[in-house]
Amino acid sequence: EGDTSPDALGGAVEPLYEIKQPDWMPERLRSYLSVVNYGRRSKQLRYPRYPFGTNMAFRRDVFLKLGLFDTRLGRTVKQPFQTGEETDLFLRIESAGGRIQYTPQARVYHNIQARRLNPEWFFEQAYWIGVSFALMEGKALRSHQVIIKILTAFLLIISGYLGWAFAGLVKTSPKSVVYFKCVYLDRWGYARTLLSNK
Repeated sequence: EGDTSPDALGGAVEPLYEIKQPDWMPERLRSYLSVVNYGRRSKQLRYPRYPFGTNMAFRRDVFLKLGLFDTRLGRTVKQPFQTGEETDLFLRIESAGGRIQYTPQARVYHNIQARRLNPEWFFEQAYWIGVSFALMEGKALRSHQVIIKILTAFLLIISGYLGWAFAGLVKTSPKSVVYFKCVYLDRWGYARTLLSNK
């Protein structure tokens, strides 16, 4: 009987805030802070729901078969907001028929620095998440797929912008303003990067 252990796994990442979680911060954007929880049960993960870099592990032969992390992605001194190197590797594992497992017992606690808990930091992060996913997905997309992805991104840009403008105009919850602006910036970074690389 063959080896049935996963090629990669990860678990929950729980936040330890240096200061109180701000009232303006949408729960849907906690992932920007590397916070993730896929539930109490073990399960196989598929794109785009992967483990986060804060809590992940790989079999050694993954790197021998599929290579290392893509150095075009991930944070650098010049670009501290870029991301996606671990997502790219998980995507390669899945594309090669490998298995990625979520293990809730593998839990870590992640320190969230106070400097990250402001809207401007979230807006910068949103834009660069879009850029990073465009760099990652663009490697495998064909021309017609790029067009579809860009059109979809522009629809989300419009909806995000309108949602952001409306939320600000009618003075709704600050969470809505931040959320929709992040949607707009994420997809703008994505579409702009896909267009510039094709």
